[in-house]
Amino acid sequence: MRAADFQIYNMYFPALAPAGVADQVLTFDASSSFVWYYAAWSAYNQAGNTAWTESTRQIPAITVLLTPGDTSSQMMNQAVPVSHIFGSGEMPFVLPAPRELPARSTLAFHLVNLDSAITYDLYLSLIGVKRYLASGA
Repeated sequence: MRAADFQIYNMYFPALAPAGVADQVLTFDASSSFVWYYAAWSAYNQAGNTAWTESTRQIPAITVLLTPGDTSSQMMNQAVPVSHIFGSGEMPFVLPAPRELPARSTLAFHLVNLDSAITYDLYLSLIGVKRYLASGA
């Protein structure tokens, strides 16, 4: 068995309407801890996506608050715009310090769409390394 492997944990928030709130909990694999190094987002306007490019991509007016279950201490003092902690796929956000999330732990996401007109489909990706637990752990 491998000791470690590349991993992306993705969270999908479909149809996040204007002024909408979404809460989801990500549960990490029981066989491994996860070391989170990078974060990326993609957002799509449900009304239509026509040939967006890197220079015409819309940055969603959505805030996020992250609460890891291993400490229950929020990762920020208040919700921040998604673009403050998640980068684009081409230029992901680099965490200032890698964050290890233990096997079987959770990470709670609380999102609010501040836009007054756009309903978004939002993808948030945690990019890192899965570290497998030793047998019998």
